[in-house]
Amino acid sequence: MDHRYSILTACMQFLKQSNLTTTDKLRVETQLIQLKRHLLNNALPSSAACGEEVFEDLLCQVRGVKLGESGALANVMKRMSDMLTVLDEESEARTAREGDIEEPLETTPSSR
Repeated sequence: MDHRYSILTACMQFLKQSNLTTTDKLRVETQLIQLKRHLLNNALPSSAACGEEVFEDLLCQVRGVKLGESGALANVMKRMSDMLTVLDEESEARTAREGDIEEPLETTPSSR
């Protein structure tokens, strides 16, 4: 399993232990699920723009939310939004690259 996916699972566990309101928990959980979906559906490699280090930083920020640090929730939401943007861009770029590969045309034997 991708380590980034495991990190997102750990974030969800910290989230469940936090003192956030139900609404805030659901907002964060929705973003975490979107990140997981991206990793599963697109099988994106761990790039520098959104590699394991970025996910580890997110985990640290979620720990801050659990501890009730000031501004931690806003920081986590911003970080996840930025991560989703990067993953979207990487996915689109990958799709475009794969679309550039042309399949050879089928040739039919000519009847003479």
